[in-house]
Amino acid sequence: MRDIQSGCVNEAQIEAIGVWIEANQCQSEPDLKPLKEQYPNLVFTVCSEDDTGFHEPFRSFSFFDLFLAAHSVSGCSSLTQYVESCSGLVIALHEE
Repeated sequence: MRDIQSGCVNEAQIEAIGVWIEANQCQSEPDLKPLKEQYPNLVFTVCSEDDTGFHEPFRSFSFFDLFLAAHSVSGCSSLTQYVESCSGLVIALHEE
């Protein structure tokens, strides 16, 4: 299990990641391999927008919303709006 560090990215990097996902039409975990290699301490999760409930996305793009996730040492995750506690990104695909 990899060591998860909070605050391993900044807002500009998160924006660049979202732009990259959009430009490359990433819609599954295997599509994210280059990002996982570039940001090894960041956890990426792909899901449906229905899986995020009524939370506000950190950023919205054409076919997905981007949420920040904060992971604890106990293994539990929660969505957050705080970049400094971000240790993962949730890519919530829009329903057609």
